[in-house]
Amino acid sequence: MYYSETKVIMDGLAHVPILIFIVNFVKVKFESIAAKVVKEKAE
Repeated sequence: MYYSETKVIMDGLAHVPILIFIVNFVKVKFESIAAKVVKEKAE
């Protein structure tokens, strides 16, 4: 099945916000875990 170049580009751009959300979600999870580890080491 043939897809036009415009459709492929638009579909690719539509996934960018989803990928950004996933990366930010993982980053926040790791930051919270790191903060807990630092807090426990400080005690």
